Amino acid sequence: MAGAASLAISRRLSALQFFSLPILFKFVTITRFVLFSLCVFSFSSGALAASKSSDTDVIKSLDLPSPEHLATELGYKPNTFKKAVEDFASAISQGRQSQAYRRLCAQDEQTCALIADFHAQAADAKRDRMRKKKTKRFRITEETTAQAQRFDFHVLVNSLRVENEDKFASLSARSLEETTCPRNLSSALTIKAEEYFPSARARDLARKLFAHAKPCMKPEDVEFERLHLRLGLYAYYDGSRQRARELLVEAKRAVEPTERYRVLYWLGKIAQDSGVKARDNQDWTDLMNEYPLSFYAIKAATQVNKDPLEMITQRKMGGVKREVPGDPELNRMIHWLEALYIHKKPSSVAKWASWIVRANEEELDVDVLHYLSTIKVAAGMYRSNISMLFSYFRKNPKALNDEGLKLLYPRPYFAMIEEASRGKIDAFLVMGLMRQESAFDSKAVSRMHAKGLMQIIPQTARRLASQGHRKLMDEKENTKMGVKYLLQLGQKFDGSAELVLAGYNAGPMKVDEWLRRHPERKPDPLLWNDLIPYMETRDYVVSILRNNYLYTRLYGKSDEALEEGMFASSLVRELLVKK
Repeated sequence: MAGAASLAISRRLSALQFFSLPILFKFVTITRFVLFSLCVFSFSSGALAASKSSDTDVIKSLDLPSPEHLATELGYKPNTFKKAVEDFASAISQGRQSQAYRRLCAQDEQTCALIADFHAQAADAKRDRMRKKKTKRFRITEETTAQAQRFDFHVLVNSLRVENEDKFASLSARSLEETTCPRNLSSALTIKAEEYFPSARARDLARKLFAHAKPCMKPEDVEFERLHLRLGLYAYYDGSRQRARELLVEAKRAVEPTERYRVLYWLGKIAQDSGVKARDNQDWTDLMNEYPLSFYAIKAATQVNKDPLEMITQRKMGGVKREVPGDPELNRMIHWLEALYIHKKPSSVAKWASWIVRANEEELDVDVLHYLSTIKVAAGMYRSNISMLFSYFRKNPKALNDEGLKLLYPRPYFAMIEEASRGKIDAFLVMGLMRQESAFDSKAVSRMHAKGLMQIIPQTARRLASQGHRKLMDEKENTKMGVKYLLQLGQKFDGSAELVLAGYNAGPMKVDEWLRRHPERKPDPLLWNDLIPYMETRDYVVSILRNNYLYTRLYGKSDEALEEGMFASSLVRELLVKK
């Protein structure tokens, strides 16, 4: 529509070339306004159509009040309410110095206070981000090891650049000379040893560095869990089950764990290996209760003959709830969210709904959460919605039920994914990857300039399609290129979906390097994955496998995922057979 309008207008401009300049200027001004209006209409209509084209079951449950009713609930006159909503959206995006915020405050003290709280929290979060960005990186040499022992562990891990294993051994030898605490460099070098796994020398140095750092570590230290877990996995790989168990039990003592799901899984695996019965495997029981959405919980459940999905979906569904008796402030927050949605302010919907959850997280009714989430899905704000729900359910795993699971695992673009995948690759594997890469944000651009739904970098896109780098923001073309790349990686890695996912994240050359050093993936490909030296990559792979499994169980048929000749994950297929 906009293209046809532009062509018609350009013809009229040609016909007007002999008109006076003032008349021409006025015409151009009007033309710009018309084009802008067309673009706005096209954008808003397109966004609405996109949101309606998927997840219709979720959106059908949304029963919104009329704008007039909302205006009355919030204390506004219907004829002034639209302007108030526009001011509200502007105040959210522009802050407390904006004219919109001042206008709202002049007529509505309650709403003024809500927006002030919103921006206060946002300012705190921004300060935290800036503090992290200001953290300096530095080059560590053999001459600066004593000083480096006192530096922050995470900074050290991110800053260490060791050219080869000989340099690593030399730097480790100097670090081991330190006799006082802290010994953070030794902790960081223990992690760096992963880059040379399974070199016997590197593993021996890792054990020495860990023994050197351990007397200075406490369970509240950020490195405590990570180091005990990594050394525990080394011991398990070596066949030293008792030593592995001792280290993993220690890892459970971490005050602020970040990989507890992995610790619990491997402890439960050691127990299973030693003959402990399913009902007595407390670590796997804890894993399934605390991290029901982790790949490790799904795998553990199938090992003890439980249905991973049934453990979630058997919980009672309460339906959506738009009001909470006796909490007028929360209700006011919700009514403003409804107003933002009705008046088509999707980015403000995303921000305000997430704020409502953060501000009320301790006592938020899960049925209210479902209502907020449904509004986000209806507005097409999938990325923000997934982030909001994941954060909530990570802290409240027992609140997760079938309703929340489907909101957490939406399926926009599914028809497009099916079309690109049909007969070639498991569509739910592609869906799971898309959810992980962009969370269905077609305009997503990463720090590494990866773009679109499948987060493809321009250099790769050029190899996948003619002028591919120019098509990355086109949803259909991006999906087709992503599927093509997955299939190319599948050929390279002999049909291993797990290696393909690792290559998609870290690059195929890195996977080649890991395979050269550690070629034996059988009999436990999950252990191989958990020994990948990049934490981001090992988490990325299992996250997509989990997505793949849950999408298949929620929306597909297991026999479709098991179709012969189709590229799919063998680990996920195994779990589907055992369900």
